[in-house]
Amino acid sequence: MLPDSLQHLIREEVKGHQHTGTTLPYLPSQLETRVEHVHRRNRRPSLKRTIVRYDELGAVGEGIAARDDIDKAVRLGLGLPKGIFQYADEIGIDVIVRALEGLREKTGWEEYEPDPLLRRMVEEGRLGVKTGKGFYEYGEVEERKMKNIVVRVQPPIAWVVLNRPEKLNAISVEPLKELIRALDELEEDERVRVVVLTGKGRAFSAGVDVQSFIGITPVKAMIYSRKFQEVLFKIEYYTKPVIAALNGFTLGGGLELAMAADFRIASETAMLGQPEINLASYPALAARRGSPGS
Repeated sequence: MLPDSLQHLIREEVKGHQHTGTTLPYLPSQLETRVEHVHRRNRRPSLKRTIVRYDELGAVGEGIAARDDIDKAVRLGLGLPKGIFQYADEIGIDVIVRALEGLREKTGWEEYEPDPLLRRMVEEGRLGVKTGKGFYEYGEVEERKMKNIVVRVQPPIAWVVLNRPEKLNAISVEPLKELIRALDELEEDERVRVVVLTGKGRAFSAGVDVQSFIGITPVKAMIYSRKFQEVLFKIEYYTKPVIAALNGFTLGGGLELAMAADFRIASETAMLGQPEINLASYPALAARRGSPGS
């Protein structure tokens, strides 16, 4: 695994980052194994070889080697799905710089001093995928924040991010209304060819927001059920492919939401389940309709 200090600092930076659509990608297990080997050999947690290696940064900055050549060597040599600079863009250049600065301050080791190339990229606003440009260019990125969700259009992909991390993206009526509005708009957007639905923080969605049902009337409960069914049918019969990117807790109504999508891709940290069964409650909203073979 990556050194705890590195993981902690990077995740704290992502947690506190203002860009609400940011979700830190987990590095492949092959890279973690490689990092652990280097860590044991050097007896120091080497950030150089985990996120962006300084010898590679120097080679790019000094024009010795091309970015594409280095990333290709990483993919072929380590068998990773992406190059090291692609991972840096996904994590965020500013996040990496802050993590390095934190480790530099914490350990006193000069090895953690951020490379001038990284600092220059931060000053120029080249922060990676979230700004449309980092080590690579990603085209125009348009982001719109609602109260409970974030919609990010990066043609031809649109991201719909459930943005209630403090409640593990629990679902209530208001987020459902916003989802319906966002999906309607993206369906009409000719730039968008696929929609990715995911959640911010430690969960895709932990399910229904139970707190919102306190003191609810039968009529209000019916409205909630109808809104949920509307979202599920909209996703299931959407005219563009919908991918549910499952990170962390995907429980109850959150799992049912994912089941309505065309494809589900789960991270290594995803936890899927329908805990309402333990309370002798059937997952009535969509589980039966969306389950394989139904």
